[in-house]
Amino acid sequence: MIFSHHFRFVTRRLCYHTAALLLVSLFCIISTYYVTEELLTTPKAFSNSRLNFKRYEERGTDTHHQLDESITGNGTVVKNNDSERTSLNREYSSKELKRTVNVDNTQYQSLLNDTELNEIGSKKIPTTKGEETTIIDIDKVQLPINILYEKLTLVTCFSQNHFQEGLGFIGSAQHQMPNKTIIVYDLGLNEDARKMIRSLCNVRLRQFPFENYPVHLKRLHTFGFKATIINLALNEFGVIYYGDASIRFKKSLLELLPACVGHHGFLGQIRCFDPKVPHDSKNGCYHDYHLTRNEMYAKIGVNKTDYYNANYSSPALSGGLMLVVNSTTVQSKIMKPWLRCSMDVTCIAPNGANLGNHRFDQSALSLTVFKNLRGEWTFDNDPTPIHNAVVSVQRGTNGYNWHPKSCS
Repeated sequence: MIFSHHFRFVTRRLCYHTAALLLVSLFCIISTYYVTEELLTTPKAFSNSRLNFKRYEERGTDTHHQLDESITGNGTVVKNNDSERTSLNREYSSKELKRTVNVDNTQYQSLLNDTELNEIGSKKIPTTKGEETTIIDIDKVQLPINILYEKLTLVTCFSQNHFQEGLGFIGSAQHQMPNKTIIVYDLGLNEDARKMIRSLCNVRLRQFPFENYPVHLKRLHTFGFKATIINLALNEFGVIYYGDASIRFKKSLLELLPACVGHHGFLGQIRCFDPKVPHDSKNGCYHDYHLTRNEMYAKIGVNKTDYYNANYSSPALSGGLMLVVNSTTVQSKIMKPWLRCSMDVTCIAPNGANLGNHRFDQSALSLTVFKNLRGEWTFDNDPTPIHNAVVSVQRGTNGYNWHPKSCS
């Protein structure tokens, strides 16, 4: 009797538990159905579900195929609210902020959502060709200098007649910044030169796609290719140092980044300021005012008389060396207008233009900066001495003397 009573008690408990489990299972099935239905009918969620993110956990991967942009450490984020700025400290892990980009600049993979990208001031913006642009909005967000330096990529370009000179750019960069990627755009090298460049450590050789641009870019003496190369690299990497083949590095570019950030993300070399002083007492240069065709003034929209009378605020910039962060200010005020002129042969190389009366890309850059960022650089706040302490220009020198390092 006692056994029978105990058996019925246990049987009832098992039935209760079984019923409860069945109810829970039914609830899970129904919930899963509705959640799945919501994902499949919400365009944004469906789009996000198709992303296939890859994590690259090892450093030192081949940046010819991908750019490993790891951002770590304490980031101070400053958000603009008109004139009021508020600081936000946040710890960014390498897994949160690691992203890759392929060499063709057509596919970007990110572990960041749009909110995180905006918080750190780096975001991807589609362009008219279906590519994407790396924008680092340092005017809205303060990023630590070491993060910008980690993103920094070195860029140069040369044809066969500057090949030996270009080896000095590579060798001095390898010596001062041994872990930095160097992008070399081929403007007309022979196969032996290409083979040697491909063998050099951290160097990636790229053929410049002349076929995608106006025919005058093939005439190298118009220098229309230069703004194009700078903009291509800037949109891909976000932070670049562009230098002609004659540039030699004396120190790490890390020292230049604070001055660059202080001017919206652009640091050039200012040769002189006042057109009224043909041989400027500060730098001993002949101002671009005297070496720019009238057609370029008209195309860019600068009044020549106004430029002449600007009272030491008409910087004559070199076209062959610059540290650039791809901020919205740099894109809107410098790169787009400069590129627009470079694409128009009547602007970059008007009829009758030659190096004796016109400075092509250099003149276009100086006029663009004067028009859109007038007063940003003056005789009194000129960062050129800082720039000159880190890099030098050595034209016509034998780059083999810098012993470029081979890794193959």
